[in-house]
Amino acid sequence: MVYNTADSTVSGNLYNDTLYNVVAKLSKLSKINIDVIPSLRNEKVSMIIVNQKLIDVLKRLSGGNEVLKKQEKVFQIKKKENEIDL
Repeated sequence: MVYNTADSTVSGNLYNDTLYNVVAKLSKLSKINIDVIPSLRNEKVSMIIVNQKLIDVLKRLSGGNEVLKKQEKVFQIKKKENEIDL
């Protein structure tokens, strides 16, 4: 995986990696803290990423779950809360 600091884009080829390992590497490369809740850490990730903005990569990695920006350089991936129809 490669992180381009000039334009904050990510490229890489992921195959059967855990979400935790991918996010740990992204965090180290980008110097941005990314937290994944424990219930999602072992989710498997397989995808090809070509010059995508970091936030877009996080949204793809979340698999339909939520990506929250907690602070300037802190993101969290957490389970999407179920909506209740009344």
